[in-house]
Amino acid sequence: MAASLARFVSSVRPAATAGRSSMSTLGTVLADAAADIPAKDILRDLSQGYKWTLGDFDRHATALASGLLELGFAKGDVVAAWLPNNAENCVVQLAAAKGGFLLHQVDAGAAKETVTAAAAGAAVLIFDPALEAAAAAEINMDHLGTRTYQSDPSWAAHVETPRIAGLAERGDAQTKAAVSSLGATLAITTGWERVEGMHNLRHVMCYGGENAAFPVDAAAVGAGDAAVVSFGADGTKTGPLTHKQVLDSGAKLAKEAALLSTDTGVLAAPSVAGLAASLTSLARLVLPSATDGAEAAAAAEGATVMIGSAGAQRL
Repeated sequence: MAASLARFVSSVRPAATAGRSSMSTLGTVLADAAADIPAKDILRDLSQGYKWTLGDFDRHATALASGLLELGFAKGDVVAAWLPNNAENCVVQLAAAKGGFLLHQVDAGAAKETVTAAAAGAAVLIFDPALEAAAAAEINMDHLGTRTYQSDPSWAAHVETPRIAGLAERGDAQTKAAVSSLGATLAITTGWERVEGMHNLRHVMCYGGENAAFPVDAAAVGAGDAAVVSFGADGTKTGPLTHKQVLDSGAKLAKEAALLSTDTGVLAAPSVAGLAASLTSLARLVLPSATDGAEAAAAAEGATVMIGSAGAQRL
């Protein structure tokens, strides 16, 4: 206990870049922090009720990375993600980093053309069915738009992963055509209901750790490897940014707001730099409710920092 407390106290510093190696990646920063202080609160999703420690976050990200590797994806493959500002989005970002995949992160408000551009050539499209339902008519997924999106905090407790067949081996032709129209070879939904021809995020995750059938190899991913390309709601495209560039951006955000491990920051919108700022400083991150907004989240959680697309500032 005393040793753990000492490690925690020693971590209370602005933007903990001093302990970050020049060879660090997003995945190793999370893994190292989780190994050092696994019980440290790091993520709170107000919409879904998730409260994760560093240990939880690292376990879920590793499980998804391992599951994607099991599906046959390899370092350098493109993972397109069309997700709102929620915990699944954060997990996908870190899983892509751990597996060495290039993440095409699509803004939740993006139009059909932007989603199509991001998914073109991607190995997989990971999407939230709530977004898909809202845009069903636009992206030829009308038959899926009647599904009800339900969230359940207990999904993270799943410890068994069934071995699932590839997309080509099952599913109806209409669903396959819809996915094919977006350019992706596989689709993974974050909803609860099973959809023919698509995989469910929770069933892809492999909680085997080092004993997983396809363990994550941190040494295979380097700081200079491309990590993310962002697609904005207006169709603009960035990057690709390397792991080092993302971590440097996160360190800059953390420095702007003098983030400490005792701080709580509200992430107003999905941001890989904002996530990196939280991980490098060990500041707790809150994802606001879509209905109540960031300011309400800051008040409810006693937040000290607001992190947005334009930067970070103390409240």
